[in-house]
Amino acid sequence: MLTHAVEAALVGLIGSAGLVALVRSWARRRLLDHPNERSLHVQPTPRGAGIGMVVPISLAIGVVSLRVPDATSPAVWLVGGALLMGMIGLIDDVRGLPAVTRLVSHIIAAGFVAIGLGSWPTLVWPGLFHFELGWAAVPLTMLLVAGFTNAYNFMDGVDGIAGSQAVVAGIGWLVAGYAIQNPLLVATGAVIAASSLGFLFFNWPPASIFMGDVGSSFLGFLLAALAVYAATQSPAAGTAGMLFVWPFLFDTTFTMVRRAGRRENLLAAHRSHLYQRLVLTGVSHQTATLLYAALAAVGVSVGYVVAHDSRILSLVGALLISVLAVGLWMVVLWRERSHGHR
Repeated sequence: MLTHAVEAALVGLIGSAGLVALVRSWARRRLLDHPNERSLHVQPTPRGAGIGMVVPISLAIGVVSLRVPDATSPAVWLVGGALLMGMIGLIDDVRGLPAVTRLVSHIIAAGFVAIGLGSWPTLVWPGLFHFELGWAAVPLTMLLVAGFTNAYNFMDGVDGIAGSQAVVAGIGWLVAGYAIQNPLLVATGAVIAASSLGFLFFNWPPASIFMGDVGSSFLGFLLAALAVYAATQSPAAGTAGMLFVWPFLFDTTFTMVRRAGRRENLLAAHRSHLYQRLVLTGVSHQTATLLYAALAAVGVSVGYVVAHDSRILSLVGALLISVLAVGLWMVVLWRERSHGHR
């Protein structure tokens, strides 16, 4: 498995850095992201760099699937669904698509996951709960995949935040793959982390190019689908996969509930995510990105003990994540009150 990981990482890093450089040269002339009511940038910036991650990640997973027994079928569903999401995202980047159209495509792709990879069978947190989903497994699996695909897109709003989250989550899947001895997870985690690192060379604050929907939709779907696939092998590993990206899950869920409570249009562009509210109070893009990456890194550590069924440490981890989530919200409120924001 180490060989697969090293090879995938090299393909990811070199392929991503090279392709993003090429895309940036083209996008400067053809595909600029102009500031709008959701944006936190003030200058038109090229987008579409996600293409530079889509290609090496898909290639690396494909190669591993041909070399590892029993990996071909899950790899086809993972890459096929992720490429579909990337294609929809690219069309949205170039021409623009209605929010409803994007959402419907995400739900359809989530259905393919439930069919091809299987549904999430059991919700598990060692020492806390063990709940068989039964008939609810399929709809909840679809909700998770479609929801997180959208969440990743929503969270790609400041320089470096989506790329750094993917680096951390990729490392998490690399570790989780070793824990359950799954070469496909190991290689996929390695190429996601390395490709995202190659992208960050160009997206670290101040960014010279944005990921675009082609990248955020692809990564969001892939990370969610990986958790579903892992859950079919080991439910605790699926829980760990969600912990790898818990800051994005928490921020999006909290924000959607808050906006729904205010009867706002949930499909309308906005700047009310916790990370956006932080930046609007004067926190730099770099600080916000590093904060979310650090929170995700804690999630990887907690996910590790959850995947290893360590009950006492898993309970401590649940408490730690809860404290950090509340702490993030309190910091945002404190910053807003200190700077006169509502």
